[in-house]
Amino acid sequence: MNNLLRSEWHKISRHSMLVLFTLGIYPVGQLVLLALQWFIYFVVPEAHETLSSQYFLKDALTPWVNLTALQGAFFRLLPLAFIATVFSSEYTSSTWKVILPGQRRWKILATKAVIAMVMIWLSLAAWSLLTVIGNGLPITLLGKSYFPDWSGPAVRDFFLKLWVENLLAGATLAFLVALSALAAVLTRATMPAVGAGVLFSLMESIAPMFLVLGNSLFGISGDKAGFLGLWQYLPSYSTLNVREWLINGQAYKLASFPGGENLPEMSLMASALIFAAWIVGCGVLALVTFQRQDITS
Repeated sequence: MNNLLRSEWHKISRHSMLVLFTLGIYPVGQLVLLALQWFIYFVVPEAHETLSSQYFLKDALTPWVNLTALQGAFFRLLPLAFIATVFSSEYTSSTWKVILPGQRRWKILATKAVIAMVMIWLSLAAWSLLTVIGNGLPITLLGKSYFPDWSGPAVRDFFLKLWVENLLAGATLAFLVALSALAAVLTRATMPAVGAGVLFSLMESIAPMFLVLGNSLFGISGDKAGFLGLWQYLPSYSTLNVREWLINGQAYKLASFPGGENLPEMSLMASALIFAAWIVGCGVLALVTFQRQDITS
């Protein structure tokens, strides 16, 4: 298995343009924004007044939150494109017939999934580190406090949120991998696989809007959840609900939509099991489909 992991890592790493324009775009983009920000601080002294220590926690967690947020569909597009390409490129380049003989197919899929998740996580970690250094350095040089008071409660709060966001990001990445793998083995082509994953992510992010519209069309009053309750069985709600339970000890309510405050309370365990079912379901379907394909001849 270790040989498979090393081989897959080197294979993907050699596709420098794929890595740069999917995983590298966020860290590189962050560097550009930081350079612009530093320039503004240099030429506009009044901008210094906007700096404060409250940014540290937000800066450190921004990449992970963006990946899992309801409005984070845009940030999931490039990871989806990367994962789908990793799986589907073996079809388009007709290399399965070289890779599969003598190997168990589940190991090949598992290897690709693990390496894809690790690479995306490293991209998010680089984004987070660049943001903290890029924002913290000018604040510190100006004699202001960027880091919060590292007392006991502050430390516990930071590491709790860091653990929760990494946990949710890991679960989200597992789902994106399973979804993209399923799309790739069904379509056997890169663009359809990417398009299917992106379409699902976009539709899921706007699902509450359509469900509220359904409530209006069927005359369901705003003080009832109605069709909006169906959203609780999608991965996006599961992520938000698990975060709310772990950090604030209560169920998530979508206050920005009519009926959102009246969603039935779903427990932490229920949301975790629903999310796990999505991951396992897509993964098993991908594996079963892959096992039945004749792609070695």
